[in-house]
Amino acid sequence: MNNKIQYVEQESFRKRLQEQFRKHCKKLNLTQENVAKLLNISPKNYQRWESPGYGLVNIFNILGVFQALDFSVTETIDVLGLPPLKFGGSQNHLSG
Repeated sequence: MNNKIQYVEQESFRKRLQEQFRKHCKKLNLTQENVAKLLNISPKNYQRWESPGYGLVNIFNILGVFQALDFSVTETIDVLGLPPLKFGGSQNHLSG
């Protein structure tokens, strides 16, 4: 089993999150204002999260957006760049 810690460059991670959130919003036909309401924050705050240079840095805010946009566990794991979940033996794992 490979237990190496992989580091992700922060700016590329932010860009990937922002891109995936925008794609998911488009797929669900949600505006920034709609998402802000789902998160119970101001539209301006959500717009700031999607802005280059700011982005989401708080894991609880990131997970809140995943939940508000109805990402599946598998989609969340994929976007975050985490390894697939494994259950029981090595043959049983959850992947996209």
